[in-house]
Amino acid sequence: LEGGIPSRLLDSLTLQNLYLNDNRLSETFENIFNITVPNLPELVNIVLTNNAIRGAIPTPEKLDNNKIERIELGQNCIKGQLPDNLHFLFPKLKILNLSKNKEDEE
Repeated sequence: LEGGIPSRLLDSLTLQNLYLNDNRLSETFENIFNITVPNLPELVNIVLTNNAIRGAIPTPEKLDNNKIERIELGQNCIKGQLPDNLHFLFPKLKILNLSKNKEDEE
């Protein structure tokens, strides 16, 4: 896959696992956390390692999903710091992997 997360996945209201690692996704973290995640109310696992996802991890504008337990965003291009309130946004979070990220140069 290249570019953004396929929009047809947003129609799946029962999707629990989003595994799109080892692709060429060039989505921004802002889109993932403000558009993709809020549209998947049953999402538990987000695994997007080894892509070209870039930017800062924002504080989501709207997030009714409190089911997320695993976020793996290693080997991408993260810029900046994590939101201070990450533990409130994802109270069930058990795994957070941000390893081997390169600095976003944009």
